[in-house]
Amino acid sequence: MSVSDGVVADLRTLIYANVKGVVDKPEEVFVNIIEGNHSLIVELETASSDVGYVVGRGGVIISSIRTILDAFGGRNSTNVSLDFISDKRGLNRSRGERGSAY
Repeated sequence: MSVSDGVVADLRTLIYANVKGVVDKPEEVFVNIIEGNHSLIVELETASSDVGYVVGRGGVIISSIRTILDAFGGRNSTNVSLDFISDKRGLNRSRGERGSAY
């Protein structure tokens, strides 16, 4: 059984809301969600100049985002993992979505 489309849409909105608030170039935030059985892998890509903002000092911001995703997954009975891609060649945009989820 896979995760419902509504859960994926909610997750995408949650990620955009949290990440776009900490970067200088929110238009360059890209999210790709890969679905599995009771699991979701989130691939997050930002402008290379925004990597430090997303990671934060000592990894505090990225750790907080992962904590939020863990809570989201627990609430929706699914495992959510985050892959932060800092290399522009890492995300296959033909599978992902661009721009805002709003």
